[in-house]
Amino acid sequence: MKYKKIYNTYVAMVAYTNYNSDPRVKREAEALVENGFLIDFFAIKKNDDRSYEIVNGVNLYHLNQQRYRGSSTFKYILSYIEFFIRVFFKLSFFFFKRKYKVIHINNMPDFIVFTAIIPKLFGAKLILDIHDTMPETFSTKFGSNSALFLQKILLFQERISAKFADSVISVHYPQKNEILLKHGISKEKITVISNFCDEKIFNLDKKNIVEKNIKKTRNFKIMYHGTISKRYGLDIILKGLIKVKNRIPGLLFLILGEGDYSEDLFSLIERYKLEKEVEFRNKMVPVSELPEIISDIDLGIVSFIPSKATKYMLPTKLMEYIAMEKPVLCVRNKAISYYIKENEIEFYDGDSSDSFVERLIYLYENKKRLEEIKNNERKLNDILNWTNEKKKYILLIKKLIGDS
Repeated sequence: MKYKKIYNTYVAMVAYTNYNSDPRVKREAEALVENGFLIDFFAIKKNDDRSYEIVNGVNLYHLNQQRYRGSSTFKYILSYIEFFIRVFFKLSFFFFKRKYKVIHINNMPDFIVFTAIIPKLFGAKLILDIHDTMPETFSTKFGSNSALFLQKILLFQERISAKFADSVISVHYPQKNEILLKHGISKEKITVISNFCDEKIFNLDKKNIVEKNIKKTRNFKIMYHGTISKRYGLDIILKGLIKVKNRIPGLLFLILGEGDYSEDLFSLIERYKLEKEVEFRNKMVPVSELPEIISDIDLGIVSFIPSKATKYMLPTKLMEYIAMEKPVLCVRNKAISYYIKENEIEFYDGDSSDSFVERLIYLYENKKRLEEIKNNERKLNDILNWTNEKKKYILLIKKLIGDS
């Protein structure tokens, strides 16, 4: 693919993430490339990542640091501080070569925005993109007697980070209206760029034709992909599969992802004797490979345990299943209910394995309902798509550089 160079304008982007398996940051970076901007992206690395590579026109710099996935609050903080230091020196050095007009910082953590203090002093505009609100996320993740104190610190760093930034991006309207505004972030600063997937990647044309022509060895294949963490309720799903595995012949639950709950999940699969029913691939899959994998399933699972941290999540995996017109069994929350009506997909209670079993059997036995969900998703795709959000994002960038 050839990319047009309209603006001789460099934009820097930063995220404590593995770039190739993070769909949101890839969408934003590639949207800028498509619109003629020059992009440097600074991210953490995996073992086999090169220090520098060009990915779909994006200059991708992997810092010499891997993501911490564990249960220690102290080690999380140390990992964030290490990332801060690495990014600070990289951004400062590159700024005097590139003269960045905009620097887009993706949380978590929010305070990474201060790595751009030198570019800001020289006129660069800063964006803080809040994927997850840290006070809510960490108060649940590290619940303890010190949780309230930790939450106050995280709220303070969020406020000063947002104040330091020139613009704040929110991933959906419930997050903006019911969290960020209540946290004291200025309404005028916030732009909502909803977390919808790129329909150029996730669409029916991406179906795996080879797999379609091979007789399936499984009668019913369900799938979860993404972060492997306790708060996503995969243990509840496994408890449900114990009850249902003899009622659904050829059942297979495919799990793709990695996280601090991976070892526990392997142990549970073994303890529950679900080795035949569960295939756990403990790795993050590049975004480009997901459509082919999703095309081969019968049902997408979007699970999490209802809590303060998950109440306002709008999972990317949900949008990816919808874009691929795969029926979804999902847990309700504020954000999902804002965009998707009760009957448009199937819901279950996230803290109940019995509820999961009931809805799973219902969908397995009711092919008409599965087709109805697919029809609903076709209509949703006309509204919940990246094309519309991309226009808002490009407009924000142009406004910040004074070209609106």
